[in-house]
Amino acid sequence: MVEGHANQWGLRVARYRFGYRFDVFEFDSATGEVVRGGHCVRLRPQPARALTLLLERHGELVSRAELQRAIWPEGTFVHFDHGLNSCMKQIRAALGDGRSAPAYIETLVKRGFRFVAPVVTVNPRTSLQITG
Repeated sequence: MVEGHANQWGLRVARYRFGYRFDVFEFDSATGEVVRGGHCVRLRPQPARALTLLLERHGELVSRAELQRAIWPEGTFVHFDHGLNSCMKQIRAALGDGRSAPAYIETLVKRGFRFVAPVVTVNPRTSLQITG
């Protein structure tokens, strides 16, 4: 995930944004973009926040209550079960994942979810490239 601009001396400054890599996917937590082989799907804000939390804690159970706090600010009134199920459905659709045989997100009934695939965190860094 690269964005950039030319500085005043004509050098291209490329900024690598914070994100995650897993299997054939990259996820940009700032934009909610899931990228696979150059094809990009932008998640809505709530599913993007849910996926970010799952990726941050990959391999661990993330409870339904933790997801609720991450997705909806305090004082927000929403039918939580329906809203969370909708978020997970959108994430699974973007990843091509299934609930019955999950490759990425495991459901622990009545408890929460766990991201089961290996994850690499991509830290921000900046590089300079000469353009001509």
